[in-house]
Amino acid sequence: MEKGKLYSFEIKGWKEPICGIVEAFSVDWILIKWIINDFLFDGYSVIQRRHIKKCFQDENLLFKESVLRAKGVMDIPTPEIPIDSKSAPLKWFCDNMNIVLVSPIDESVCDVGKITKVLNRVFYLKTMDCEGKWDNVYDNCLLSEIVSFSIDTDYVKSLLILSLIHISEPTRRTPI
Repeated sequence: MEKGKLYSFEIKGWKEPICGIVEAFSVDWILIKWIINDFLFDGYSVIQRRHIKKCFQDENLLFKESVLRAKGVMDIPTPEIPIDSKSAPLKWFCDNMNIVLVSPIDESVCDVGKITKVLNRVFYLKTMDCEGKWDNVYDNCLLSEIVSFSIDTDYVKSLLILSLIHISEPTRRTPI
């Protein structure tokens, strides 16, 4: 694996791979610019290496990489997300109050929220529902059950816009 190259990552138990430009990697994590639908940049992801079944680059990906290079995607600055320990990226998301898309082992679900506390093997997530409303509960999540954390995605940005609309709406009162 090389920094600055486009790869596809097959995830254990998932039907669809994750595709991205490798920005950094460590023993535990890979930081990528997330590429969806061939040529669309959709934020940044850190993927736990323990869940990767296979990492590859083929002729199709080399072509896509050349298109992404021509579009300037390769030159988009990447946040300095630390990946030097298992908990480092989570602490960074927590400290920087990032809203993250959390993708667990079950690829059919995901959570969006704010990481509020990080312990060795567990983190706490204040979640947002699919309408951009904050839940009043904090989920206790096992790090080992999470495949990736993503920030600055279109989905997360859209939910944040919805959450701002909910905040600015006047309180509705029920008639007696």
